[in-house]
Amino acid sequence: MGRSHSSTGQLRDRSPIRPKKRPPKEYVKPDWAKKGDDDGDAALSKKANSILNKLTLEKFDRLSTEFCALEFSTLERVAGAVDLIVTKAQTESHFVSVYASLCVKLANTPNEALGEDEGSTKKFRRLLLERCQAEFERDHSQTIAELESLDEESRERKLAKIRKQYIGHMFFIGALYKQGLLKENIMHHCVQELFGDPSEPDSEKLECLAKLLTSIGKKLDAAALDKKESAKFMKAYFKQLKKLENNKSLDARLRFALKDLRELRENTWVPRRKVEEAKTIQEIHDDIQAEEDKKAGRKPTRVKRDRSANNLTIISDDGWETVPTTTASVRRSSSRKERSQSPANVPTDVNMGGFGALLGGDKKKKDKDKKKKKKSRSKDSLTDLEEVTSIPFDEDKYRGKCKAAVAEYFSIEVVDEVVACAREELAGLGEPSRLSLLASAALDVVLDGKQKDRERVPQLLLALSEKDVLTPAHFSTAFLEALAILPDITIDAPKAPQWLGDVLKALVEKEACSLAFLEGGAPAALTELGEEGTECWSKFKDYVAS
Repeated sequence: MGRSHSSTGQLRDRSPIRPKKRPPKEYVKPDWAKKGDDDGDAALSKKANSILNKLTLEKFDRLSTEFCALEFSTLERVAGAVDLIVTKAQTESHFVSVYASLCVKLANTPNEALGEDEGSTKKFRRLLLERCQAEFERDHSQTIAELESLDEESRERKLAKIRKQYIGHMFFIGALYKQGLLKENIMHHCVQELFGDPSEPDSEKLECLAKLLTSIGKKLDAAALDKKESAKFMKAYFKQLKKLENNKSLDARLRFALKDLRELRENTWVPRRKVEEAKTIQEIHDDIQAEEDKKAGRKPTRVKRDRSANNLTIISDDGWETVPTTTASVRRSSSRKERSQSPANVPTDVNMGGFGALLGGDKKKKDKDKKKKKKSRSKDSLTDLEEVTSIPFDEDKYRGKCKAAVAEYFSIEVVDEVVACAREELAGLGEPSRLSLLASAALDVVLDGKQKDRERVPQLLLALSEKDVLTPAHFSTAFLEALAILPDITIDAPKAPQWLGDVLKALVEKEACSLAFLEGGAPAALTELGEEGTECWSKFKDYVAS
């Protein structure tokens, strides 16, 4: 992928290793990993995939042990296992640390069928390195050229998939390096290959470079403290990044990404925004508790684990310790406290504008009227559900249910199945306000789905609105979430703003939603992008208003 340079000012001259003078080796999927006639290989592939699909931090010890115990009795089968892991990691970049940990366990587990013992467990490492190198060096130009014969939408979708997988691969090799499976000199080689020719910067490679250095920069900097040569490399990298940052021929979004990378290093690699990564259920619960404390105006709490039991000790800033019986009891007590201290427990709605503050005078009377109206409504209406404050909210699980419900609708086109999921399953997992995630799952199809499914999204959302499952507040929250990532999506799918705008127009036309939420200003994620973000926001507003 990269080019060599003889000039003394180029980064290539400082490389600790030299690329081999041979064409990149094309990776060939092992026969057993394909759908074949061998029942044993097919069964092994199915078992391996099943374990990977269920792999989480919470279940890692048990499932990784099961994976290592599978009958990878030949080099072809080991290569197939590597292929499955790498492919999963490429498409699930927020889970790369989990897949890297699985690779560490496989690398340290002797494969007796291959004649390995405790002192010789190198076959898996070698196959993993070859697979990662082949993917890194893969030339996609032929594949991209073949896409020219497709229609614009199909071509954009396939290009987006290629980009997503390659960027996911950057995160994966970064995770392998951080866990000790790849060496520092390999990382420097990758970085220098991605820089390419400074006189002809490649935007695609530079975007991957930014992702890779964001992942491994902290560890490379730490290694540079003890190695003068590594320190020279890092200095050269960021000197070149500074030049690229001011290169007007590059896309504004890419230049902002390179600037963010430089500022991240200046901030000792502490990110401004929290990076999405795999979490245990307990970590999710702790995040929920911290969010509730923040909303209630309480001081943040620190969580200390009691090794003799499953209880948690909450330590407040004044030094006092309390041991709640369960997480649910903490949530219930905090909810009661919020209700007793809150002067007006009025649900927010984007359509209220600035008039909400004027409703306080007749609050008691209107609360009674509201209760009477609620009792007269159908019991099936989701808006009648009481807040489920005793159940810790698991966002990953909730989003998964929403995604599955939406996918089922596009498969059988029965909206009542989605309604049943919302009323029976989602109601038990979170408060009614969380149903905005169901709308978000549908909008994900608009941004990253097939055309035939995209065209049916308005029909689904309108049906859920008519059945009192989704409200204008749910829609506005979902659209703001989608708009926050729109600049990224637009790179791979230039028509994404139009697709999203068409759905919003359809909802507004049927009075299922209003445009009032657009008057509140652009989401922070867009304003942080500077001119590019505000321009994206303005163009979207103009489109839906036209």
